[in-house]
Amino acid sequence: MLGSPMTDGPRMFAGVMISSSFEDLEEYRKVLKQVIEKCGMYPVCMELSATSATGTVIDSSLRMVRDSAAYVLLIGTRYGQVPQSEAFNPERLSLTCLELREAVRLGRPILVYIAGPD
Repeated sequence: MLGSPMTDGPRMFAGVMISSSFEDLEEYRKVLKQVIEKCGMYPVCMELSATSATGTVIDSSLRMVRDSAAYVLLIGTRYGQVPQSEAFNPERLSLTCLELREAVRLGRPILVYIAGPD
């Protein structure tokens, strides 16, 4: 309904959020994006999103989680980016950890892949 307040429900498209540290898992992310597209869904990730002139990187990431119908977490050997914000990240968690917490809070389906050093 036009003009109604935003909810935590996903937008009406089959978006799948891809969450991970970037540099160490770039190849995994590329493959995962291809698989998601082959399944008729849409990958949602930082490298495919438009940069917002307002808000923070935390706002942008959590919005992507909220807009997605499912969440995929890739865990590698790096901890990842820690946004410095006493107000929005007082525990100094990685962006990926904040995204995972949001996906859990929202009850999104979650799939986790763990990649070792080899």
